[in-house]
Amino acid sequence: MNVVKIRLGVLVLGLAAPAAGLAAEGITGITTDPVSAKAGQPVKIVVAGDPEQNNCGMRVEYGDGDGQDVKIKFDEGVFPRTLTRTYGKPGTYNITAKGKRVTTHFPCPGQAKISLVVEGAAGGAMMKSPMAGGAMTKSPMAGGAGGMAACPAGWMMKGKMGKDGSFSCMPQMPAAKIDCGPGLGYFESAGTIGCRKGKK
Repeated sequence: MNVVKIRLGVLVLGLAAPAAGLAAEGITGITTDPVSAKAGQPVKIVVAGDPEQNNCGMRVEYGDGDGQDVKIKFDEGVFPRTLTRTYGKPGTYNITAKGKRVTTHFPCPGQAKISLVVEGAAGGAMMKSPMAGGAMTKSPMAGGAGGMAACPAGWMMKGKMGKDGSFSCMPQMPAAKIDCGPGLGYFESAGTIGCRKGKK
């Protein structure tokens, strides 16, 4: 009887050992590229984990109220997993990756967090406008209002920014009109400037 118990005990231990060896580490960390970003700049979020883990689900929270469910599997991508996010406003965003059941994929083990500091977009820099004869001008929209995404240098906002942050840009009008010469007149129309005959 004792021999049977001993043999059963050995069998149970033998089965438990491989199972313990198969336990994957799962999510191990998060990094961002760049380490600190500017508003409107794309940020790569890299979730590190056990490369042997190939059949689980996780939830990545971006810290701005939004998140994304991700499957870890061979045909969709395994660890490390890279996601891209653009933050429209400056601030500190706490990014979290944790296991979550996604469809038929059980939660990945482990979790990780990181804080990302997003600064306001670069201020409107002094620039030379070729349309203004090389005069130094400053685009009031080049830096963005309140750190939001904005028109690039040499462009200005067309109309007003929508409540959802949407907007469109048009070329910035020159500080001085073109001296068109005899018989030609200067004009501005729908973001276009030039000289044409018969107009003053």
